[in-house]
Amino acid sequence: MRIVVDDGFELIGIIIPVLLLAWLASRLLGIRRSALRSVLTGLLGVTLGVLLAAATSQGRLPTTFELAIRVAAFSIISTMGLAVAWEFVASPARRTREDRLGRLPHLPRPVKRIRRTLAPPLRFQQVLRIAKRRGLLHRRFASVAGLSDPAFGPCLRGTLEECGGMFVKLGQVASTRGDLLPAPLIEQLTELQSGVAPESAQDIRTVVEEELGRPVEEVFASFEWEPLAAASIGQVHRAVLPTGERVVVKVQRPGIADIVSRDTQAMLSLAGFLQRRTTIGLRVDVVSLVREFTDAVEEELDFSAEARAEARVRANRADDVGVRIPTVYEDMSTRRLLVLEEVSGRTIADNSAVDAVPVSRTELANRLLASFLGQMLTDGVFHADPHPGNILVETDGTLALLDFGSTGVLDAVTLQALGGMLLATQLNDPALLRRAVLAIAPPPPGADVSRLESDLAQFLAVHVGGGGLDVSMFQAMIGVLRRNRLSVPHSFTLLARALVTLDGTLRTLAPGYSTATHATQLARPMLAPADSDELAEQLQQELLRSLPSLRTLPDSAEAVANQLRTGQLSIRSRRYADPDDAIFVRTLLNRAILAAVGIIGLAVSALLLLAAAQESNGRDSSTLEAIGYSGMFLATIITMRVVALVVRDGHN
Repeated sequence: MRIVVDDGFELIGIIIPVLLLAWLASRLLGIRRSALRSVLTGLLGVTLGVLLAAATSQGRLPTTFELAIRVAAFSIISTMGLAVAWEFVASPARRTREDRLGRLPHLPRPVKRIRRTLAPPLRFQQVLRIAKRRGLLHRRFASVAGLSDPAFGPCLRGTLEECGGMFVKLGQVASTRGDLLPAPLIEQLTELQSGVAPESAQDIRTVVEEELGRPVEEVFASFEWEPLAAASIGQVHRAVLPTGERVVVKVQRPGIADIVSRDTQAMLSLAGFLQRRTTIGLRVDVVSLVREFTDAVEEELDFSAEARAEARVRANRADDVGVRIPTVYEDMSTRRLLVLEEVSGRTIADNSAVDAVPVSRTELANRLLASFLGQMLTDGVFHADPHPGNILVETDGTLALLDFGSTGVLDAVTLQALGGMLLATQLNDPALLRRAVLAIAPPPPGADVSRLESDLAQFLAVHVGGGGLDVSMFQAMIGVLRRNRLSVPHSFTLLARALVTLDGTLRTLAPGYSTATHATQLARPMLAPADSDELAEQLQQELLRSLPSLRTLPDSAEAVANQLRTGQLSIRSRRYADPDDAIFVRTLLNRAILAAVGIIGLAVSALLLLAAAQESNGRDSSTLEAIGYSGMFLATIITMRVVALVVRDGHN
């Protein structure tokens, strides 16, 4: 059989049926495909349909009508089979990109796509080469004991510095984890706080003028192009406004958004590898930890959001003793530019600067902790990255909080539940703790919370009785929620991370400082006010909230008692009360019925075709054959649709 195309009209006559066939197969399967993939599967489906039609002719020459029917039927089935096979081999990310590409009106950009695709693996290879050259991949560092090796810290710090980008930021965050890492390694990673190479003056000028829309000289009376500090996301320059006010200008590094995107993918790939192949990965959800870190860094790229958050916290904490937040010039701040009041101070990691102030280290730590507890337990808006590089100490002992790029916000419900959790741990009250936890992470309808109660009892046994408010309890609570498959709010996760970072910072500021003990003393007035008037006001508010329920309580209790006396009390339980569960069961039954119909239809059609082959009467044979092929065609479509839906669910 040979097909010859003599002119364009015949070519159009072939393409149009192919497109119609591809569209019909897509509709029958209930899946979306890109235009390019539809055309390819349609062409292959038509080819297979012609071959199968010829193979089933059984040596006799069919009529044109019979051949057309067979080619159409086999082509549709072949196209559907190819589409289902593609669903098996195509990854979800690849399907999404292709589907999006098929719907876009403009032409694709292959060079940009190739560069974007190759950037993360090339970055990964670059990191490995740097680590190897720095000696970080030596076998003596492969075990947990290798973290305490004196040579490991310099190797890791040098690797992170040379890698740059988000890897420096990762080292900065790790430098506050004194609870996990040995002291020599923490000391090395702390040097990353100010060890980032600055951008050139011309690149910084370009960013500043693009954001302000004017030359630098028209906005500032003077601008120091030598940076005051350089960080992974941006760098800070001194400047003077025309009014004479001294300010600092935080400028985002050029192209840092692309670098963050590239390094994020490389880090997630590395985290996935560690989670699958290493012992540490089996114990810790490395991917989730890295994703939390990368999400926080992406939030820091918006300086305008940072300006709003800093102004809000500054207004809330105006009365804090010994702690202040610089003024933000919001009218001059943009997404990549932030103008702040200049603070003359040095980082609290500088021991000589801390020792020179007229305030003891313990008092400085108490002031800092009190401010953060007020932000977290009272205001609901808190600085979420309190590492030592973001806290300066002035000569009079005042602490200045900088860099609000990562800010947590607790809504009223979460804030109230958080207070209930802390109060429950202080009172060792499991009922109060359970109510607070379910307020933060409400379970889906019909969920079994029996394991949650057991986990909370164990939680209280571990974290109550030590005499202090241990910051690690928040990390433990997140573990309890995740084990019970309850969704953990992002704000709560951010709060837990901020507390761990704050604990490391307080120990840097005052070695031997007991965060748990001091936090308990400082938080008690916030959780249970000592002022009788304030306590009475809170009790009155709670009574007003409960008044509607209290009014109906006597009637409800009497109704239940009457039913008990007459033996008419009944309890009804609804299975699959959750709408999602009902939809799941209904979908499962529908697909099971469709699959059964398809399989039975195939079996019956096969029997009819066997009977047609053995029938001697030509008319009866043709009738059985027509019914058999029609039934097989319909049954095949039904079966393939079920298979396609199952495959698609597996990719979602």
